[in-house]
Amino acid sequence: MGLWPKEPILKESGKRAIVQEQMLINSRAPRNSSSMSGWERMEIQVLIVKAWNPLKNPKIYLYVTAYFIRGKNP
Repeated sequence: MGLWPKEPILKESGKRAIVQEQMLINSRAPRNSSSMSGWERMEIQVLIVKAWNPLKNPKIYLYVTAYFIRGKNP
């Protein structure tokens, strides 16, 4: 996941995966952090930025296992 693959299709897929992870962090972190720990909004924003940094670093390779199940009606 990321921009490190040489193949254009995998590179595009990695780009989309990074955007997906950033959107996930943006949507989940504020709700979970404020309701569970009582953090302030500024503390949550700092946490989000710290979580984004590894996603932007091209030297860090993030691997994600995904399962796709396909079915067909009889």
